[in-house]
Formats: sequence, C-alpha cells, structure tokens
Amino acid sequence: MITHVETSLSDLQGFIVTTDSGLQQKVPEGDFGGLVGVMGYIMAVKDRVTTTDNMFEPIKQTIELLKSYSHEMSESVYQQLHDLPEKWNNTKKTMATAKQEVAPLQAIEVADIRRKCTSFDVQQHEHRERFRKLDLFKFDANSPYNDLNEAFVELKGRV
Repeated sequence: MITHVETSLSDLQGFIVTTDSGLQQKVPEGDFGGLVGVMGYIMAVKDRVTTTDNMFEPIKQTIELLKSYSHEMSESVYQQLHDLPEKWNNTKKTMATAKQEVAPLQAIEVADIRRKCTSFDVQQHEHRERFRKLDLFKFDANSPYNDLNEAFVELKGRV
C-alpha cells in the first residue's frame, strides 16, 4: 500500500511535468509533427482526467489507514499530496488553452487532408476511365497480357 501511494503520486508528478512542457510548445502553421505532438498531450490529459480527479481522496484514506497501523509516510508524500491537486488543475487549464490554440491549425490540416482526398479521388477516377478504355478489354485484343502488364507498370510508377 505504501508503494502504491508513493508510486501513484510520483507518476502523476512526472506526468504533470512532462505534459505541461509539451502543452506549452508553440506550434507554427504547417508543422504537422508539432501539431500531432501537442494533440497527443491533449489526449493524454483527457484520458487521465477521470482517474486522476478521483485518485486523491482514496490516497488520503489509504494514508490514514496506514497511520492507524503505525506506518508513517515520508514528508515528501504529504507535500506531493498537498501540491499535486493544484498542479493537476493547472495542467487541465493548460490543456484547455492549448486545445484552443491548436484548433485553427487542426482546421487547416483537416482542410488540407480533404483537399488531398478529393485530388486522389479525381486521379483515381481518371485512371479508372483510362484503364477501362484499354484494348485488353476488347474481345479481339491482340496481346491482353502485355497490355495488362503495361497498365500495371504505369500504375506502380504513380504510387
């Protein structure tokens, strides 16, 4: 139980330090990797909100139970238990701010992905129509396998 309390608090403290520094990164427009990184930190905070919000009271109860059996926790544990709820709330606020800051960049990336998808659909449709018009689909085709191989090489060159 002592190890659980100490590990839970130190893990949360490490998470807060790492996440706060990650959420405070400024992402310039067009930096897809940076945007994905900040979004990863946002998701990490969202994933931990419920469990972390509900972890402090059971830890306090565990410490009280250990006290009743004459197991005293170190001063650093009490200090963490005092400081971490406030730091956690600040991390949640930082996450909300970061989310607002990257929202326009996300919209730009979404628009870019949609444009790329549309362009791909057009290219795929054009290729399909060219492919359907090849001689290899005609009943009197002379060398359908050679034509099919040429179509394959052309397609492979585009990928």
